[in-house]
Amino acid sequence: MEGLNQVFPIPLYMNELKLDDIELPIFIDSNIARHEIPELKEKVLEIISNMLQEMGYVDQPLKLNDMWFNRYDEKRPFLEYHFHQNCSWTGTYYPEDANHVMILYNPHANLIQSHYPTVVTPTGFNQEVIHASDIKKGQLIIHPSWMAHQVFWNGGEPSHSISFDVGYELPIGDKEYGSYSE
Repeated sequence: MEGLNQVFPIPLYMNELKLDDIELPIFIDSNIARHEIPELKEKVLEIISNMLQEMGYVDQPLKLNDMWFNRYDEKRPFLEYHFHQNCSWTGTYYPEDANHVMILYNPHANLIQSHYPTVVTPTGFNQEVIHASDIKKGQLIIHPSWMAHQVFWNGGEPSHSISFDVGYELPIGDKEYGSYSE
């Protein structure tokens, strides 16, 4: 329809990233293993930088706050609805075909449920969640850290992913407008 626009969209990156095979760590007492993958770090920072420029922002220097391997199995079949603190971007890379589902929640879902009629055709205007399922090796998902999400294991074979948090390096902002930090 002419004149119909999406305003205030939420950036979500979902694409394939070709990397060499990544060896999974040995999980002993935990289903999380902290480990930085330099090649993945470099690509993630480059992609987020490109996203920022595409969205019209300054090319702000970025830093990797954390990177870790996840294992989903009988010991950890799900990860509760959550957000990531002290960062601006978070994401997940899949070093193998995934046997788990990630659900991303629309932060405006309460408005959709309370004010609009029944959904006939799913669009970016009316979806409450996005199910990232049947995820193949090499898939990369990046989203704002304030976007709620959760994970469910499908059962059967253990499933693995690599998650990360990215923040902005200082200084950031503009002294002229009072939103500046060094």
